Amino acid sequence: AVHWQTEGVFTHAFFVEHNIERFSSTKEGHGGGLWLVPLLMMVSTLPFSIFLPQAWSSYQQVPKQAGRFTGSIVLAFLVFFTFSQTKLPSYPAPAYPFLAFFLAPGVAAIYQGQTKIYHGQMIFLLLLGFAIPIGAYYGLASIPGAAESREQAAWLIIIPALLALACIAHFRKQVKRSLQLIASAFLILQLLLFTILLPQLDQKNHVQ
Repeated sequence: AVHWQTEGVFTHAFFVEHNIERFSSTKEGHGGGLWLVPLLMMVSTLPFSIFLPQAWSSYQQVPKQAGRFTGSIVLAFLVFFTFSQTKLPSYPAPAYPFLAFFLAPGVAAIYQGQTKIYHGQMIFLLLLGFAIPIGAYYGLASIPGAAESREQAAWLIIIPALLALACIAHFRKQVKRSLQLIASAFLILQLLLFTILLPQLDQKNHVQ
């Protein structure tokens, strides 16, 4: 009915323009290399995506059907959108919950003391923690009309502080406390982003 009412415009726009053409060509400048979608999936599931090696080693302990189910969904989105010429953060988003299920056994194994957090993983998280407030400060300063909000990046100093405590707990072999501090740091990061920083940034948006 919509096809006839629009004289085929809807059908062409939906199937050809917004499906076939979005896969085969870059639309609205939203392109990127083969690395972009894997990076999006890893960043979107931080901090626990850093434990992917532990999750992979715990994969055999997961019931085969559950492991294959979650793994196949993550793999399908990863492969399809990696080769798609148009890439947006929302495209692989339906796979994130399934990636979380894939990561969960590895995180549980760490929490239960069956495996460990590697030193390199903790150092990476600590460096990332320090990069977050610095990146937010200079990022806000570079956005026209949002420079006066850059002082709000000071709220994010709590993130590297908590990750530093997590690092201390890690080297003291306090595994559970380290994992709890890591989770707390990124939970607070989300709360600060969505209650303070992003709402203020939205008010500076020219669309407003």
